[in-house]
Order: sequence, then structure tokens, then C-alpha cells
Amino acid sequence: MRTRECIRKNRKESKVKEYLLLILSILLVAAVSIWNGSRKEGFHVDEMYSYGLANSNYLPFPEEGDTGAYSINDFMQEYGAGNNLIDLVKNLWKDFKLLKDADFQLTQTDIYEKYREAQYNNNQPWVETTWLSGEYYENYLTVEEGTGFNFISVYYNQRADVHPPFYYILLHIVCSLFEGSFSKWYGFVINFAALISALILLYRMVKQYASSGWVPYATILVYGLSMGFQSNMVFFRMYGVITLLTIALCYFHLYLLKRDWQLERKQKLALIALVVLGYYTLYYFVVYAAIVMLVACVLMIKGGQFKRVWTYIRQYIYAAVIGIVIWPFSLKHFFSDYRGDDFREAIGSVENYRNLITQMFKELAKTCMGNQAVVLLLLILLAIVAVVIVSIRKRRMSREYCIMFIPAFLYFFFAAVSTPMVHNRYVMCIMPFVFLAMILTIDFYGRLIFQKASSQNIARIIMTIIILLLSNCFMHQPEHLTDDGQLTVEVPENTVCVYVIPEASWQAYAKDSYVLSQCEKSVVIRRSNLSFLESYEYEEGQSVMIYLSNPVEEREETLNEVKEIMGIEHLEEVDSRLDGYYYKRYLFQ
Repeated sequence: MRTRECIRKNRKESKVKEYLLLILSILLVAAVSIWNGSRKEGFHVDEMYSYGLANSNYLPFPEEGDTGAYSINDFMQEYGAGNNLIDLVKNLWKDFKLLKDADFQLTQTDIYEKYREAQYNNNQPWVETTWLSGEYYENYLTVEEGTGFNFISVYYNQRADVHPPFYYILLHIVCSLFEGSFSKWYGFVINFAALISALILLYRMVKQYASSGWVPYATILVYGLSMGFQSNMVFFRMYGVITLLTIALCYFHLYLLKRDWQLERKQKLALIALVVLGYYTLYYFVVYAAIVMLVACVLMIKGGQFKRVWTYIRQYIYAAVIGIVIWPFSLKHFFSDYRGDDFREAIGSVENYRNLITQMFKELAKTCMGNQAVVLLLLILLAIVAVVIVSIRKRRMSREYCIMFIPAFLYFFFAAVSTPMVHNRYVMCIMPFVFLAMILTIDFYGRLIFQKASSQNIARIIMTIIILLLSNCFMHQPEHLTDDGQLTVEVPENTVCVYVIPEASWQAYAKDSYVLSQCEKSVVIRRSNLSFLESYEYEEGQSVMIYLSNPVEEREETLNEVKEIMGIEHLEEVDSRLDGYYYKRYLFQ
């Protein structure tokens, strides 16, 4: 009896220690993440689009001017979803009566004519140059009061974009809780919830299916404190959510493997839900899910479980059908939009594969190993050798490792040769597996080289510290903090802004939507149309802010031309700053 009691007591104490270590590890990563969030001072243009696409009322992208023409927003207020459920019910009843009066001939109703007019106005490539109030940009970035939880608007906006809407729905939900206000923390909280959940899930996955002991803790600490993880944390796009879903899909397949691939109703629904949510968040998730499916099918066939293969594949087919039904615009995005063209062009450029893979590997090394591509490559080669050694010893490769690493490995190559630009955002979802492979490699060679447990532990600690030093976010600042960015721009009261963009530019001003929202009014203009400013009349106490995104060689000449036309030579230049490589901001008072 005493022996059993001792065993139970030891197990209980062991679990308490495990939970305590996990909680401390998560709290450390969470604290560092919040610290980095507090340091974020600006936004990439895509982050501004995140807020705008999620919150604006039927306006996917801010326009350069406003002619007052009948718009999609006007149509939706008059005949569509409006701003809330009450508006929707009222408009549906009105639409029904209009259809009934026209014998249900849609083309004979005002609904049809007004929709065509709104779509025509919406599709005009340029609009008339006009002054826009700061409220215009504020309404683009925030949820207007009384318009919260308008998911139909989010759905419509994403139809015009090139991404599916799930992330934007999440961001809209958070922002709807704080109508009329803008904050970087609204985007941060989604990434924080997703990535901290991803760490916990990664811990459980490693502990149950890879290795126990020190490995799970080392994995989540090294990954969670890495530049890559923290860059993902402060980049307000869908990549944090997709990282969680990627780990979840891998974890779920390990669970199915443990069940010998038996899918009951609960498992079928969970698999369908995971695939649909991933597809609804980022299209590239489909690639990862497809590779996981192929690996799973090979394992089932190799195990002689032929009947279960078709049951398993059917769930993917159901997920594909459901995904297309709820989001049919994915077909438009792929087959007719520019991103679909970019994808097909990249895939077809076989001669560029080597260069693209090399560049993407450097991006991975930058965020995982502090630009030490050679060290990362060496660790990968050592991991491959370890797999060969283990496979020879056991005469088979671990099925769990097949599910964890083969999809991530193949996904990297596919992403490298098919993404619209070479950037680490497209491989952030597989970074957890890169760090797990590193820690497992250290663990393997520690046990292979050293016989004593103490020597093994010393070797593990030293190598883990080296990797942490190479990858940590303290020595290598995370991307997307945007030092001296838009949040640091002080806009005086009663400020007008002139934003000059290149002739062929599109949406060059969108990244500064937050700054423009704080101005009394602003105008987006091209150099060829600067004569529009002749109607400007200076008012006493007014400040003038001028943004120039023209080529560097034209900057001074353009600035002088704007000052001359607006008649502001008498104003004193109180501030100027360079934003990125091209954007120069001047403030006159």
C-alpha cells in the first residue's frame, strides 16, 4: 500500500512540476510578446488593409477622392444588409415587395438597376480628386458606431481582396467591441490568443508524440522567444491564426494515427472543420493539408488499412465542397485575379526554382537563426543523418515523424516557388516544426555521443543556449515593429495634408491611413494634377503636412511646386522625416 501511495504521490508531484514549468514558460513568452507589442510604432500597408477590410462599410480600399456617386454602401443601406439585423429584415421585406410588384423579374426592379449603378461606380479605375475629411479614413479603419458585427460587409470586402475572410471576421469582432476607436492592441490580441494557443498545442504534441523530458519545454521556449515567433506576433495579418491551425491539423493527424485511423462522427467533423477553417483563413493552408493527406494515405495503405483510406479522403472532399460553397470567390481569386496569375506564373518559371528556394531559405534562416543560413543548413543535414541512423536501427521510419516533418518539409519547397513574393510570412506556419527538429537533433546526438546522463544534459543545455542566442528576439529585433512609424507621428490640430503619389501608383497612401485619419482634411494627388491645389486657401493657425512618395530625384522639385501653388512659402518647416525608402513627410506651421 505504501508503495502504491508513494507512486501516486510521485506522479502527482511530477505533474505539478510539469504544469508549473509549462505555465512559467508560457508566461515568459507572453511577457516578451506583450513587451514587443508595446514597442510596435507603426504598420506595414497590409496591416492597414487588415483593419480597413475588416471594419469599413463596403469599402475594401480607401479611394483617392469622393464624387458622391451612388456606391455599394448606399445600395446595401437601401436594399441590402444595412448595418445590423434590423436593417437586413426591413430591406428583405422591401425587396420582396419590389420583386412581387415586378412579377419576380429581378431585372425589371429598381434593385437590379441600382446594383448595376453602384457596381459601375465602384469599378471606375480613378475617381475625381477631392479633399477628404479625417473622418473618412477613421471610418475606413474603425467600426463606425452602430455598425458593429456587420459580417456581410467583411464578406463583401474580401470578395474584392485576394484573401479569404476568416481572419478579418475575427478582427472585426474585436473592433466591434470598441466602436469608433483604433488601437494596435485590437490586432495584437488575435495574434496573442492564436500563438499562445499554438505554443500550448505544440507542447502537448511534442510531449505525446515526439519526446518527453526536456524537449517539449526547450521547443516552446526557443521557438516562443525567437525572432520568427515574435515577428509573427506583431504582424497583424492572418499568419498567427494559420500557424495555430497548421499545428492543430498535424496534432489531429497524430491523434488519428494513435486511433489506427478510425474516424467516427466526432473525428470526421473535427477534420472537416480544421480543413475548412484553414482554407477560410489562407489559401496556402490547402497545400499543407493536401500534403498531410497524402502522407496519411501512404501510412494507411502501408498498414493495409485500405477501406479507411476512402473514408478519410471523403472528409477532405466534404471540406472542399463546404469551403467553396461558403466562399465561392476563392475560384475568382485563383482563376481571374492578379494573385492567381502571379501563382501560375511562378509555378511555370521552373528555371527560377533554384534561386527562389535559396532566397526563401535565407528568409527562414533570418527569422529562425539570426541570418545564419549555414548553421541552419548544417542542423537540417544532421537531422537527416539522425533520421537515417534511426531508420536503419529500427528498420522503419517513425510514422509520427513522417506526419510532423514531411508535410512541413515539402510545404517549404512549394511555398518557395509559388508565393507572390519571397518573404518569411509564407513559411511562418512551419517554423514550429523547424525548431522542434533542431531540439530533437540536439537530443539525439547528445544521447549518441555521450554515455553519462550528466554529460548528455550539459551538451543539450549548451547547444540549446547556442540556438537561443542565434534565434532570440533580444539580439535580433523582430520585424514589423516599424520604429518611428505612423503611431509616432504627431499631427497638430487643424492640419491639412497633401499626399503626392507617383503617376502609376495605386494605394501608395493606404499605409498612412492612420495619420490621415488625424488630419482635418487631406487630398491624395499626382504631380500632373497639382493645379488642383490652386483652390486651397490658407487659414490662420492651420498646419500643412506634405507627404511625397515620388522618386527621390523629384522630391525637392515637387515640394517646391506644392509650396508655390499653395502659397505656403511663409510657413516654417518644423519637422521632416523619411519613412522607409521613398516616403518623405514635411510639416509646416
